[in-house]
Amino acid sequence: MGVAAATIAWGTIALYAAAAASVVGTGIGIYSSMASAENQANIAKAQQRQKEIEAQIAKDNATFEAGQSRRRAVLAMGRQNSIYAAAGLDPSGGSPLAMAIDQTQQMEIEALNIERTGKNTGASLQYEANVAKYRANLARGVVPYEIAGAITQGVGGVSSSYLSYGTTQRVRVPQKKTALSQMAWDTGY
Repeated sequence: MGVAAATIAWGTIALYAAAAASVVGTGIGIYSSMASAENQANIAKAQQRQKEIEAQIAKDNATFEAGQSRRRAVLAMGRQNSIYAAAGLDPSGGSPLAMAIDQTQQMEIEALNIERTGKNTGASLQYEANVAKYRANLARGVVPYEIAGAITQGVGGVSSSYLSYGTTQRVRVPQKKTALSQMAWDTGY
């Protein structure tokens, strides 16, 4: 009786140890999932900030370059007017005027093109920032599902331990030998 009681006690202890290990494993799994999701969210948030800064820099650079283009246009027009004056031409009429109008239009088109390119680059980078923000929110939203998955695995581990413990603790009932079963043992069947 003492050996059987010791065997049952050790089996029970093994069951509790397996259950405790499963619970600890579940806790570690939950912590790991949460840390991983938070890390992914932080990375995505940093990427979002980086893209927003790049977008603003692209827009600011485009505005600056457009202003520089307009400045160069004004300087070029001044040089051209000086050349006309030195040649004795009147820049306020005729071909010099038509050429000045065309040149002014082309230079303004170039400045607007520079601004548009910068705005498009900025919008593209802002879109990338929004995608990064979405990824950050998505990573944070996964945490409850990760926790539920880890808990489910833990419960599965505990129930598996209990079931395997239950099958080892069944008492085997010896069967009576009959004449027929004795003949089967004797002949090897």
